[in-house]
Amino acid sequence: ANFTVAGSGAGIVYQWQLSTDGGTTWTNISSSNAATYTVTGVTTANQGYKYRCLLSNATCTTPGVSNAGTLTVNTLPAIGTQPQSVTLCVGGSNTFSATATGTSLTYQWQLSTDGGTTWNNISGATTSSYAANTVTLSQNTQRYRVVVSGACTPPATSSAAVLTVIAPVSVTAQPANVELCSGSTATFNVTGSSVQTIVYQWQQSTDGGTTWTNISGATTNSYQLSTAASNSGTKYRCLLSNATCTA
Repeated sequence: ANFTVAGSGAGIVYQWQLSTDGGTTWTNISSSNAATYTVTGVTTANQGYKYRCLLSNATCTTPGVSNAGTLTVNTLPAIGTQPQSVTLCVGGSNTFSATATGTSLTYQWQLSTDGGTTWNNISGATTSSYAANTVTLSQNTQRYRVVVSGACTPPATSSAAVLTVIAPVSVTAQPANVELCSGSTATFNVTGSSVQTIVYQWQQSTDGGTTWTNISGATTNSYQLSTAASNSGTKYRCLLSNATCTA
């Protein structure tokens, strides 16, 4: 950072001074005896430092004092907290967020639909967070990142957060009605399709399907029971879910 002063008169003597307390106290800077003083290796510790120059000559030793120039140190944008990957069921929503430090920050979220090869700006997504609402299967494996710009270049780019979208379990083969003699073993089967492990829970209804009760331990795709006359008319169904789509 260069600070320059101009004065009139013959044989000007320059002496630059530094204040680190907002201009309350001033200290001469060694070997700073030219019209321009250069601060090298500026760091954030120099933020707010003030510089002024005393101008005198051999005859008039009482100096003229310049105004103070203030050094403002802008900081590079840097990502503090990265956006996190998430797994959602179809219809779910998530807010991707990031934190950053730096001077005069601006945000731009980007989307990649090809695994991170190409990125496109998301229109209007210019805050520190971005909400993906009511997601669909077509959004599975999409990636989201944010580019943070500021007074200093280059901008900072976050890591990519991956959106994984899981479909609910679909029933591909329904349990069938069973007619047996009393004392026989009845077997009900169901088949489902899911990209995640299927969770099964069989239920029974003794009032024609108005109310249903979970059957303890009946947590596979097949349910067996020894029949009795009292079981006649009982209905059996199965709830199929997965870890993400719990409904």
